[in-house]
Parts: sequence; C-alpha cells; structure tokens
Amino acid sequence: MIISWFTISNLVFKIIAYFNTFGHEILKIVYPSSVTLRNQQVIKSRVIHWENKIEID
Repeated sequence: MIISWFTISNLVFKIIAYFNTFGHEILKIVYPSSVTLRNQQVIKSRVIHWENKIEID
C-alpha cells in the first residue's frame, strides 16, 4: 500500500510538471491554504527549469 501510494504521488507530480498551469489549479483545490501566488511562481519557475533541463539533455 505504501509503495503504491508512493507511485501515485510520483504520477501526480509528473502530471503537475507536464501541465503546470492545470497543476496549479489542482494544488489550489488540494492545498488551498498553502498555495499562495508566491508559491505558484516558485513552482512554475522550478517546473520551467525542469522542462528546460530535459530539453537540454
């Protein structure tokens, strides 16, 4: 059960990474109190950096 939950959480992270704008909406629903505009900007910049890194590799 723990392993499957870990796999699911990895899939969720990948979905958020691929659809970062849509992912922010999910995060707002799941963690409405913790997701601020600043956090969204940090997440977005990290996701963009991650995507650029993949393209370079």
